[in-house]
Amino acid sequence: AIDYLLKPIDREELKKAVASIVSFPDNKTPDLTYFSGIFVSSGENLNKAYFMPSELVKAYPTISNKPLDMEHSESEIVGHIYDAAFVDRGGSKIEVADLKGRTQEEIEKMELDIMIAGILYKSRFPELAKEVKDNQWKLSMETYYTDYDVKIGNVIMSQKEAEALGIASEDVLGRMAKVLRRGKEIAKGIVTRVLRNLLFSGCGLVKSPANPRSVILEVAAKRAQKEG
Repeated sequence: AIDYLLKPIDREELKKAVASIVSFPDNKTPDLTYFSGIFVSSGENLNKAYFMPSELVKAYPTISNKPLDMEHSESEIVGHIYDAAFVDRGGSKIEVADLKGRTQEEIEKMELDIMIAGILYKSRFPELAKEVKDNQWKLSMETYYTDYDVKIGNVIMSQKEAEALGIASEDVLGRMAKVLRRGKEIAKGIVTRVLRNLLFSGCGLVKSPANPRSVILEVAAKRAQKEG
Protein backbone atom coordinates (compact mmCIF):
# COMPACT_ATOMS: atom_id res chain seq x y z
CA ALA A 1 0.00 0.00 0.00
CA ILE A 2 1.11 3.53 -0.66
CA ASP A 3 0.25 6.52 1.53
CA TYR A 4 1.31 10.14 1.28
CA LEU A 5 3.22 12.51 3.52
CA LEU A 6 1.05 15.61 3.23
CA LYS A 7 -0.51 18.20 5.49
CA PRO A 8 -3.71 17.12 7.28
CA ILE A 9 -7.02 18.28 5.88
CA ASP A 10 -9.97 19.96 7.50
CA ARG A 11 -12.45 17.11 7.09
CA GLU A 12 -15.58 19.23 7.44
CA GLU A 13 -14.41 21.94 5.06
CA LEU A 14 -13.37 19.43 2.41
CA LYS A 15 -16.57 17.48 2.92
CA LYS A 16 -18.61 20.59 2.12
CA ALA A 17 -16.50 21.35 -0.94
CA VAL A 18 -16.64 17.89 -2.51
CA ALA A 19 -20.12 16.73 -1.49
CA SER A 20 -21.41 16.54 -5.07
CA ILE A 21 -18.25 15.34 -6.82
CA VAL A 22 -18.88 11.61 -6.51
CA SER A 23 -22.52 10.76 -6.04
CA PHE A 24 -24.32 7.91 -4.33
CA PRO A 25 -26.97 6.04 -6.34
CA ASP A 26 -30.65 6.71 -5.78
CA ASN A 27 -31.45 3.01 -5.53
CA LYS A 28 -29.42 2.31 -2.39
CA THR A 29 -30.27 -0.95 -0.66
CA PRO A 30 -30.18 -1.48 3.13
CA ASP A 31 -27.51 -4.19 3.00
CA LEU A 32 -24.85 -1.77 1.70
CA THR A 33 -23.04 1.25 3.11
CA TYR A 34 -21.87 3.83 0.58
CA PHE A 35 -18.88 6.07 1.28
CA SER A 36 -16.63 8.65 -0.36
CA GLY A 37 -13.10 9.69 0.54
CA ILE A 38 -9.63 10.69 -0.60
CA PHE A 39 -7.98 7.74 -2.32
CA VAL A 40 -4.61 9.14 -3.36
CA SER A 41 -2.73 12.44 -3.65
CA SER A 42 0.17 13.66 -5.72
CA GLY A 43 3.42 14.01 -3.81
CA GLU A 44 5.80 12.08 -1.58
CA ASN A 45 4.95 9.18 0.72
CA LEU A 46 6.45 7.81 3.91
CA ASN A 47 8.13 5.05 1.90
CA LYS A 48 9.90 7.84 0.01
CA ALA A 49 8.01 7.15 -3.21
CA TYR A 50 6.95 10.19 -5.21
CA PHE A 51 3.80 10.27 -7.34
CA MET A 52 3.74 12.67 -10.25
CA PRO A 53 0.34 14.21 -11.16
CA SER A 54 0.79 12.98 -14.75
CA GLU A 55 1.19 9.39 -13.53
CA LEU A 56 -2.08 9.69 -11.58
CA VAL A 57 -3.84 10.95 -14.70
CA LYS A 58 -2.57 8.02 -16.78
CA ALA A 59 -3.53 5.47 -14.11
CA TYR A 60 -6.97 6.94 -13.36
CA PRO A 61 -8.89 4.39 -15.53
CA THR A 62 -7.56 1.53 -13.35
CA ILE A 63 -9.26 2.68 -10.11
CA SER A 64 -12.92 1.68 -10.39
CA ASN A 65 -14.22 -1.85 -9.78
CA LYS A 66 -11.32 -2.77 -7.52
CA PRO A 67 -11.65 -4.40 -4.06
CA LEU A 68 -11.85 -2.77 -0.66
CA ASP A 69 -10.03 -4.79 1.99
CA MET A 70 -9.01 -4.69 5.65
CA GLU A 71 -5.50 -3.39 6.34
CA HIS A 72 -4.32 -4.55 2.88
CA SER A 73 -5.18 -8.20 3.48
CA GLU A 74 -6.17 -9.71 0.11
CA SER A 75 -8.21 -12.39 1.87
CA GLU A 76 -10.39 -9.89 3.76
CA ILE A 77 -12.50 -8.24 1.05
CA VAL A 78 -15.26 -6.11 2.57
CA GLY A 79 -16.45 -4.02 -0.38
CA HIS A 80 -15.38 -2.37 -3.64
CA ILE A 81 -14.77 0.94 -5.43
CA TYR A 82 -17.27 2.02 -8.09
CA ASP A 83 -16.38 5.61 -9.02
CA ALA A 84 -13.53 8.14 -8.89
CA ALA A 85 -12.88 11.81 -9.65
CA PHE A 86 -10.03 14.33 -9.54
CA VAL A 87 -10.18 17.32 -7.21
CA ASP A 88 -7.74 20.14 -6.56
CA ARG A 89 -6.55 21.00 -3.06
CA GLY A 90 -9.43 23.45 -2.75
CA GLY A 91 -11.92 20.64 -3.23
CA SER A 92 -13.05 21.62 -6.75
CA LYS A 93 -13.64 18.88 -9.29
CA ILE A 94 -11.33 18.67 -12.30
CA GLU A 95 -12.68 16.83 -15.31
CA VAL A 96 -10.47 14.07 -16.71
CA ALA A 97 -10.97 15.48 -20.21
CA ASP A 98 -9.58 18.81 -19.02
CA LEU A 99 -6.50 17.12 -17.58
CA LYS A 100 -5.90 15.14 -20.77
CA GLY A 101 -6.12 18.39 -22.74
CA ARG A 102 -3.26 19.95 -20.77
CA THR A 103 0.43 19.53 -21.44
CA GLN A 104 2.48 17.34 -19.13
CA GLU A 105 4.33 20.43 -17.92
CA GLU A 106 1.02 22.04 -16.90
CA ILE A 107 -0.18 18.89 -15.13
CA GLU A 108 3.05 18.49 -13.14
CA LYS A 109 2.50 21.92 -11.58
CA MET A 110 -0.88 20.85 -10.18
CA GLU A 111 -1.58 19.39 -6.73
CA LEU A 112 -4.16 16.67 -7.19
CA ASP A 113 -6.28 14.41 -5.02
CA ILE A 114 -8.39 11.55 -6.35
CA MET A 115 -11.69 10.92 -4.60
CA ILE A 116 -13.41 7.57 -4.71
CA ALA A 117 -16.93 6.35 -4.08
CA GLY A 118 -17.17 2.86 -2.69
CA ILE A 119 -19.46 0.24 -1.21
CA LEU A 120 -19.04 -1.63 2.06
CA TYR A 121 -20.94 -4.92 2.41
CA LYS A 122 -22.90 -3.83 5.47
CA SER A 123 -25.01 -6.98 5.91
CA ARG A 124 -21.87 -9.12 6.09
CA PHE A 125 -19.85 -6.69 8.21
CA PRO A 126 -22.34 -4.72 10.33
CA GLU A 127 -19.89 -3.79 13.09
CA LEU A 128 -17.35 -2.57 10.55
CA ALA A 129 -20.03 -0.50 8.80
CA LYS A 130 -20.84 1.18 12.12
CA GLU A 131 -17.16 1.90 12.76
CA VAL A 132 -16.77 3.43 9.30
CA LYS A 133 -19.79 5.62 9.93
CA ASP A 134 -18.22 6.69 13.25
CA ASN A 135 -14.99 7.78 11.49
CA GLN A 136 -12.88 5.01 13.01
CA TRP A 137 -11.31 3.99 9.68
CA LYS A 138 -9.36 5.75 6.94
CA LEU A 139 -8.26 4.85 3.43
CA SER A 140 -5.00 3.63 1.92
CA MET A 141 -4.67 3.06 -1.79
CA GLU A 142 -2.95 0.05 -3.32
CA THR A 143 -0.99 0.10 -6.56
CA TYR A 144 1.45 -1.79 -8.76
CA TYR A 145 4.23 -0.10 -10.75
CA THR A 146 6.70 -1.34 -13.35
CA ASP A 147 9.51 1.20 -13.22
CA TYR A 148 10.86 4.18 -11.31
CA ASP A 149 13.13 7.20 -11.60
CA VAL A 150 15.02 8.83 -8.73
CA LYS A 151 14.20 12.31 -7.44
CA ILE A 152 16.69 14.45 -5.50
CA GLY A 153 15.15 17.72 -4.43
CA ASN A 154 13.55 19.01 -7.62
CA VAL A 155 15.75 17.02 -10.00
CA ILE A 156 14.56 13.72 -11.51
CA MET A 157 17.04 11.34 -13.08
CA SER A 158 16.71 7.88 -14.59
CA GLN A 159 17.21 4.76 -12.52
CA LYS A 160 20.34 4.00 -14.55
CA GLU A 161 21.84 7.44 -13.83
CA ALA A 162 21.02 7.10 -10.13
CA GLU A 163 22.58 3.64 -9.95
CA ALA A 164 25.79 5.01 -11.48
CA LEU A 165 25.88 7.63 -8.72
CA GLY A 166 25.12 5.07 -6.01
CA ILE A 167 21.82 6.67 -4.96
CA ALA A 168 19.26 4.15 -6.22
CA SER A 169 19.43 1.58 -3.42
CA GLU A 170 16.84 1.12 -0.68
CA ASP A 171 19.16 2.29 2.11
CA VAL A 172 19.66 5.69 0.43
CA LEU A 173 15.94 6.49 0.15
CA GLY A 174 14.88 9.23 2.53
CA ARG A 175 18.41 10.52 3.05
CA MET A 176 19.76 13.92 2.08
CA ALA A 177 22.03 13.81 -0.98
CA LYS A 178 24.00 16.21 -3.13
CA VAL A 179 24.94 15.58 -6.76
CA LEU A 180 27.95 17.33 -8.29
CA ARG A 181 28.86 17.46 -11.95
CA ARG A 182 32.32 18.85 -12.81
CA GLY A 183 32.43 20.36 -9.35
CA LYS A 184 29.10 22.14 -9.76
CA GLU A 185 26.07 21.23 -7.65
CA ILE A 186 23.19 20.10 -9.86
CA ALA A 187 20.87 18.55 -7.29
CA LYS A 188 20.41 18.58 -3.53
CA GLY A 189 17.62 17.20 -1.36
CA ILE A 190 15.88 14.09 -0.04
CA VAL A 191 16.19 10.99 -2.23
CA THR A 192 12.82 9.56 -3.32
CA ARG A 193 11.56 7.26 -6.04
CA VAL A 194 9.21 8.46 -8.77
CA LEU A 195 7.03 5.43 -9.48
CA ARG A 196 6.12 4.95 -13.14
CA ASN A 197 3.34 3.06 -14.96
CA LEU A 198 0.95 2.78 -12.03
CA LEU A 199 -1.90 0.28 -11.98
CA PHE A 200 -4.21 0.79 -9.02
CA SER A 201 -5.17 -2.56 -7.52
CA GLY A 202 -7.54 -1.68 -4.69
CA CYS A 203 -7.96 0.17 -1.42
CA GLY A 204 -7.50 -0.76 2.21
CA LEU A 205 -9.49 0.35 5.23
CA VAL A 206 -6.77 1.23 7.73
CA LYS A 207 -6.56 2.72 11.20
CA SER A 208 -3.37 4.73 10.79
CA PRO A 209 -2.57 5.75 7.20
CA ALA A 210 0.63 7.62 6.43
CA ASN A 211 -1.39 10.06 4.35
CA PRO A 212 -3.45 12.35 6.61
CA ARG A 213 -5.52 13.37 3.56
CA SER A 214 -6.82 9.83 2.97
CA VAL A 215 -9.95 10.17 5.09
CA ILE A 216 -13.50 9.00 4.55
CA LEU A 217 -15.54 12.12 3.92
CA GLU A 218 -19.12 10.95 3.71
CA VAL A 219 -21.12 7.83 4.51
CA ALA A 220 -24.62 7.05 3.30
CA ALA A 221 -26.78 4.02 4.00
CA LYS A 222 -30.42 3.22 3.46
CA ARG A 223 -32.21 2.17 6.62
CA ALA A 224 -33.21 -1.43 6.73
CA GLN A 225 -36.90 -2.08 6.10
CA LYS A 226 -38.89 -3.60 8.90
CA GLU A 227 -39.95 -7.15 8.31
CA GLY A 228 -43.67 -7.47 7.87
